[in-house]
Amino acid sequence: MSDDVLRAAGFHFAPQAAALVDLADGRLLACNRSFSVLLGFSEEELAGRALKMVVPDTAHKALTEALESTRTSPLLGHEAMLPVQREDGSSVKVRMRSRLVDDGRASPMQAVIAIDELGAPEHQDAFISMLAHELRNRLSNVRLAVQLLEREPLPDGDRWRWGLSVMHQQIEELGQLTEDLVDVSRLARGRLTLDRRPVDLSAMIREVVAQREDAGEQVPIRLSMDDDGPVIVLGDERRLRRVLWLLLLLAQTPAATCVDVRLSADDGRACLRVLADGIDAELIPDDLDVFRASARAPASRLGLGLEPLLVRGLVQRMDGDLNVRAGVFEVRLRRGRPSDDHEWPEPTTDGAEGHVLVVDDDRGAANTLALLLSSSGHAVEMAHDGEHGLKMAIAHRPKAALLDLKLPGMDGYALARRLRERFGRDLKLIALTGLDDPTDRARAKEAGFDHHLVKPLDVDELKSLLR
Repeated sequence: MSDDVLRAAGFHFAPQAAALVDLADGRLLACNRSFSVLLGFSEEELAGRALKMVVPDTAHKALTEALESTRTSPLLGHEAMLPVQREDGSSVKVRMRSRLVDDGRASPMQAVIAIDELGAPEHQDAFISMLAHELRNRLSNVRLAVQLLEREPLPDGDRWRWGLSVMHQQIEELGQLTEDLVDVSRLARGRLTLDRRPVDLSAMIREVVAQREDAGEQVPIRLSMDDDGPVIVLGDERRLRRVLWLLLLLAQTPAATCVDVRLSADDGRACLRVLADGIDAELIPDDLDVFRASARAPASRLGLGLEPLLVRGLVQRMDGDLNVRAGVFEVRLRRGRPSDDHEWPEPTTDGAEGHVLVVDDDRGAANTLALLLSSSGHAVEMAHDGEHGLKMAIAHRPKAALLDLKLPGMDGYALARRLRERFGRDLKLIALTGLDDPTDRARAKEAGFDHHLVKPLDVDELKSLLR
């Protein structure tokens, strides 16, 4: 297995500490960032080094036996407990699992080893505990708001407006937390798909700064740009906006009295600097291990500690450079050209829009969505399984069908294929689902869906698709 193949498989950014070993002489051919971070060496320092050099003398025999067992038992691999020695001289006990890889030779002589620090479950327990804490806080606020509204006889007045605003805010935060967790997981596995396109970084910075100020930012933000014109970079607009938001959040340190945001550009790169007292050069980790994130996060400020991981991973994924030193975050991104093929939406008006079929086995979600669509002028039919959904479609011939994918019996994919066969392109098919992996989207497209919307649903986006 070549280094290019390992890189394509997400090897280098995986949270699992792993390395590729030549069994002929025990040399490390390659290792990932998590492996180098665990041992305290750089990846370059470890490449070409004998694996036994990071194992104490007392464990050389156990290491030799483990590698020999891996070579002679290709189907089973091997697992062993042994100590490894870090760059600072300290040692830690690990569980080492190894297996042969097919390098194209008749007698494979390379193995992948994966190591887990014993005691690492403590980090997992701490992370799960903090995640539960974050979820409980938001759900508690929603429950209190609901209980307050239940005491009000009519949906009017300041209490209703306050209760609804609380629920909206908590739902937005829960949705963002979910997106962050999914993005960190995909970054760690090398599976994050970006929507790269030209983005005006200068306009985006102004918008994000204004949003943070509107949110009641405690520390003032000063904005400085070398040029008043657009600064176009190539990036994923949604993820880039998230990076900017998180950089401003991370700069709000207890020592900060002001945050300076400076944007400059040359022929090839745009350079964004965020300056504030208290920015720690060690804040952004080298690895993407979510289980260690909360342990490294400053208490009471960052919760799960995903923010530094996202900044690191997203900037690198967009082919950018991130440098952190005392008091400064610096992000450099490749410049692009303005897009000439931007599609402007046609003007639309609200009004009666015809029949819509909603098929979801979550009855509460289906009822709520039906009420929202009815209030926009749609005639709505509901079903809670695939078979009933097919019958309702044949009976009412809807203009659009909103299908959950995880339906009992006939699932959403099978139902979409049946509907497409019967109604052709006259019926708009929209997937409503919590599944957002690229393979899920590809499978939905293959089944005949026109659009793929991920829960929690953006009602305005759905309305635009139904027009």
